[in-house]
Amino acid sequence: MNKKEYFEKILDRTAEELVKELFPNGITTQEKIGIRSF
Repeated sequence: MNKKEYFEKILDRTAEELVKELFPNGITTQEKIGIRSF
C-alpha cells in the first residue's frame, strides 16, 4: 500500500465515522454520493 492509498483509507474511515455520528438513523445513497465527493 502506498502513501496515497494509506491516507485515502484513513480519510474514508474518518468520513464514515463522522457520518454515523451525524446521521445515526442512516443516510440515503444520494447523500452518500454528495458526502463522498465533498
